[in-house]
Amino acid sequence: MKSASPALLLGVLCLLAGCAGPGYYAQAIAGHLDLMRNRQDVAAVLADENTAPELHRKLQLAREIRQFAVTRLHLPDNGSYLHFVETG
Repeated sequence: MKSASPALLLGVLCLLAGCAGPGYYAQAIAGHLDLMRNRQDVAAVLADENTAPELHRKLQLAREIRQFAVTRLHLPDNGSYLHFVETG
């Protein structure tokens, strides 16, 4: 009989030692996938004339802060803060 790999054993031990069970991880993964599925480009939300004025103001401010971070603080210009999800 072949023994299990050390990585597999470590993973099982971590799951058993933690306070959260498999249901917790399944819910966390499902929630993350739901957020990713419902995200919208900030530019599209800003361009939509049906966007609430307060949301428009906040997203525009976030866009300006992001631009400041890139140009003045020389932080990476990557995909961060380019999407929005209405979470309620």
